[in-house]
Formats: sequence, structure tokens, C-alpha cells
Amino acid sequence: MRNYLTLRFAKWLLVWGIYGFHLLVSAQTVETIAPTTSTETSSRYLFPILPGVPNTLAGTMGELRNSHFHSGLDIRTNNQVGAAIRAANEGYISRVTKSSFGYGNVVYVTHPDGNTTLYAHLDSFKGPIESYVRKEQYKRKTFEIDLKFSPDQFRVNRGDTIALSGNTGGSTGPHLHFDLRDKDMNAINPLHYGFDEIKDKIPPMVLVVALRTMDQHSRINGKFGRFEFRAFKTGGKYRIPSVKAKGKIGIEILGIDKMDLSPFQCGINEYVLSANNTIIFRQNIDKIEMPITRAILSLMDHSVLENKGQRFNRLYVDDGNPLGFYSSLVNKGLVTVEIDPVKIGVSMKDSYGNTSELEFELKPDDSGTTIPSLDAIKTPAGFELSGNYLTARISKCAAHPLLFRNGESKELQSQYNSNLWSVYIIDVREGLPDSLVGCKQTLRFGIKDKIPSGKKFTFYGPSYTLFFPDSSLFDTLYFSSSHRREGSREVLTVADKTTALLFPAQFELRPLGEINEKYAAYRFEDGRNTFLSNKWVNGKIKFETNKLGKFVVQPDVTPPDVRRIYANQSTLRFRIWDNLSGIDSFEVTVDGEWILMNYDYKTGVLFSEKLDKTKPFKGTLILQVKDRVGNSRIFKQQIL
Repeated sequence: MRNYLTLRFAKWLLVWGIYGFHLLVSAQTVETIAPTTSTETSSRYLFPILPGVPNTLAGTMGELRNSHFHSGLDIRTNNQVGAAIRAANEGYISRVTKSSFGYGNVVYVTHPDGNTTLYAHLDSFKGPIESYVRKEQYKRKTFEIDLKFSPDQFRVNRGDTIALSGNTGGSTGPHLHFDLRDKDMNAINPLHYGFDEIKDKIPPMVLVVALRTMDQHSRINGKFGRFEFRAFKTGGKYRIPSVKAKGKIGIEILGIDKMDLSPFQCGINEYVLSANNTIIFRQNIDKIEMPITRAILSLMDHSVLENKGQRFNRLYVDDGNPLGFYSSLVNKGLVTVEIDPVKIGVSMKDSYGNTSELEFELKPDDSGTTIPSLDAIKTPAGFELSGNYLTARISKCAAHPLLFRNGESKELQSQYNSNLWSVYIIDVREGLPDSLVGCKQTLRFGIKDKIPSGKKFTFYGPSYTLFFPDSSLFDTLYFSSSHRREGSREVLTVADKTTALLFPAQFELRPLGEINEKYAAYRFEDGRNTFLSNKWVNGKIKFETNKLGKFVVQPDVTPPDVRRIYANQSTLRFRIWDNLSGIDSFEVTVDGEWILMNYDYKTGVLFSEKLDKTKPFKGTLILQVKDRVGNSRIFKQQIL
């Protein structure tokens, strides 16, 4: 019994040490930790939440997100709002922002070593900066604000409470996002500065390995395309079954990193790829240039991301990749398989140096051009365009089909066959193919044109113009398009959602039918509309988009919805919502005086913040909410 009680007590102490401090959040007072010597502050940063107390992370620097690299640490607060946020080092508050989106409420502190720490998704600011920001919001009559300060305005000591943690902006749960930026505002890894509060002894894990053929002569198990293999662990290393391959092969990894006592998946900072014991690729995400963080779309397999939601890390540098994470490159990290087997080794390392190994072998492909596994395909004849190659599959017959291109036709030899199917690989760089005709089958490819990457380009369609700024496309775009009228809306499709853009493309569309001022442009994806623009010039609508695919232009005639939660002398609280174009603006006055309202777009909640907390709300309350096409809703109430 004694051993049992001792074990339970030890477990209780462990849980309390990691999570129990969050129960004290509401009882914390604003305090200052005594400044340390200048030598210590320049070399060591303080953990920003209860320094010295064990904690866990929900995200790490360099982690792959859908459209950007995660630039810092997501520090857990056990789903609580209100943990005291400490200045990680001495310096001055150089900037604060308040926004409904993105980072939400943010404090930037610049330090004597030239670095800046960023504290995001905050619930509120603390100290003199709080009242200063609120006064500026009232002065400018705006909730959204971005203020910058000189070094002598708001000095802070190491350990000062500068804010309380929250869930503002795009946060999906209460936590602190903590960045460390260098003098050029590049994100650098905070875990390299210590922080004993975080422990991690768990190495990265490999879930799936993908192999991709990189030109029309390459094969994986006799076929052209991209193929996935589930990884398994044996003998302390991850492996996949041996694979037959030929030509240039690209390797992609779906991997995750776990941390001690945290259920969340974090990032893998370093990959090293070797072929026959020679390093041919090294990726180390140790610094992120924030202006081009969207270039992550060239590091991941964007098609797989869009279609399956999985973030595969390419272990090769693809066309148009501008990132600077790479070294030891040989042939851009591509593996070449000729007459001898190639032994592949991949080493993966997290920020704490925990390392995992993946090993497998690529054997020379001797399968020839007959692939029996194709007979299992039940889908009709079809094609897909990936990069510079179009892969077409039609039923097998004795005659060679004709490829029509540039007004001419020629017989086409199949690349490989089964008893039922023949596969043809067409290099679209040699000219845009129109159709493949043979064996009583016709495949029409519908490729309208190509748009080159790496330079400005304008495409003029019959009813729309599409402009790509310099370096917007990672690779040449071969695309199809259509524009039609469906009832009261216009539907425009250009390429598809798997086309990655580094910078937004600009559209100008002339409607096919009648429109009015309530019409706006939306991106339509997965059954949902995302507002893009209601800017009309000379009968054409203009909008920007960072993703191609399907767009609609349609009317929004329904004003926003306003629901009162409560409105009294001390607090005003409402829920606002719009069914289509979205909330554009809101304004609250009481007895003619403008009232600051905080807005959480995730819940649609508006809540008041007084300039003078001793003054009650009295008189006529008016709340006006407008959507993005000008529909308006007004709510009135007398507060007595």
C-alpha cells in the first residue's frame, strides 16, 4: 500500500508541476522580476509564461502549415485565458497591434542585442501601454490599430508582465504564440536560446514515404507518377519495402515530431538525404524570411495538401523554389537509378537533437513495359497533368492512337501496357496537346494556354483578363478555363486549387449577364464562398486571389444578423453575423458617443471596452453593422 500511495503522490507532483500552474492564472498579480546583468540578458532569454515552471508546446518553429512556416513557439496555457506574459528580456515595446484576424492582439519588444520578441493572440495588454492603446483607439474611433514606438516610450525589464494570454485573431484555442526575430525581422528558433521549461526526448516519426518520377523516362515499379509507401519501424529504424525504380526519382516524407507530455504534432527542423552513403540533400529550417514564408508551397507537395490535407516535405529542390534552407545539394536532391541498386538513407532531427533514421533501397527496374497491376483499374479512360507531363490512359488495342497538337497529328507509342490498358506520357513543353484519338476513344485535354513562371505575364481571355506579377508562379502553368452564366451568378474556372501561387494573381472579369452593386466576387471551394472583392470599374469586377480554381460572382441582398446578448450600464455584448459577403464594419454609439467594441470573428461576438470605466452607459444605444456590399442592419435600445 505504501508503494502504491508513493507512486500516486509522485504522479500527482508531476502533473501539478506541468499543468497545475494554470490554476493560479486568475490569482496572479502584475509584478516585475528584478533585472539581471547586461551580460546575462544578452545571452539568455526568459521563458514568457511562469519562468522556471515546466510547460509544454503545441507548435514549434519551422513546422509546416498550409500556407506558411510556423515562425515561433505555441506555448500551452491549458486552454486558459489570462496567464501573465513576461518580457523575455529587457528592452522597449516597439510595436503593438490589435486585429480581429491573424495574430490578434500582439506586443513586440525590441532588445539590446538587436532581436525582437513577439507575443501574439493576447487577451489584453498590461501596464502603461494598455491605457495608451485604448486612448488611441477612442481617438481614432477604431478597434483595429497598429502602433509603433520609440525606444524611450515604453521601457520594460526582463520579467515584466506586459500582457495576459488569450485566444484572439486566428487562434484556434487559448495559447501564447512566441516569436524571436533578428534585426532584419527574420524568425529564428527560440529553442536555441535554452528554456529548461520544455523537455523533449522523443525523436521524429516517419508515417509515409512518397516517390515521384521526375521525367518521362523515369519509373517506379514500372509506372510513371507519384506513389506512396507506408513506413514501419524495425531494428530501431524506419523502413519501407524495397522499390523498383528507374531514372530520376524525387523523395517526399510525411513525418511528425512529438514532444514530451504533449499530444500535439510539431515540426522537424532538419532532413539529411543520402544515396549510397553520399549526402545529396540537407534541409535545415533555422531561420525564416517572413516576406516569403508562403514559399512553403514549393517545399510541400501542394496537390496532395489540397486534395488530402497532408503536408509532405520534399527532399529535393523543385522548380521555382526560392527558399534558402538547403545545403550539400547534388542534382537538386534527386536520386538517379540506373543499373545498380541505390541505398537511401534519411536522417531527421528536431530542435532538441532527437534523431530518427529511415532506410530503404531502390532496385533497378527490370519490369519492361508490361504492368499487370494496371488491369485492376476500374475507372474509365482518362488523363492527368502534373508539372510538364500529361499522362493519358486508354483501352489497349492493336492500332496506335493519334495525338493532335498544333493542328497536326502523329501516331503515339505507349510507354507501358497491361492486357487492358495503355499509358501514354506527353511532354507538354513540346506544344499544347489538343486530344488523343484511337481505338474508338477520344480524350480531349482542354488546355487553353500556358503561362510562364518567373516574370510578369498577362493572359487575355474572351471575357476576363488574368495578370500574374513577377515570380507569382513557381512553375509554368498549363491550364484550362471556362466562364458561364448560371441563373443569377457568373461562374469562372481557371486551372484548379492545386496550382500554387507565391504572390496573388489579379483578375478582371466582364459579366455575361446583368449585375448591380450588390454583386461581388468569391472563391468557391468545398461548397463555401470566400469573399474576394466588390470593386467594379467600367462594368468589370476586379479581384485578387492567391489560389486558382473556381470563382463566382453573385449578389448578396441579405443584411447582417444582430443578436443582443446583453446591454446594460456596465457592458455591451452582441453577436453579429453575415451569411455571404461577411462583416465589413460595425459602430456603436451610446447617447451619441462612440464606444470601443472588441470583435472576435470566430464567434461573431462584439463586446465593449470603456474609456472611463467609472462612467455608466446611459441613453440611446445604436449599433450599425454593414456587410461588404453595403447591406446594413441597425439595432437600437434605450439604456436607463
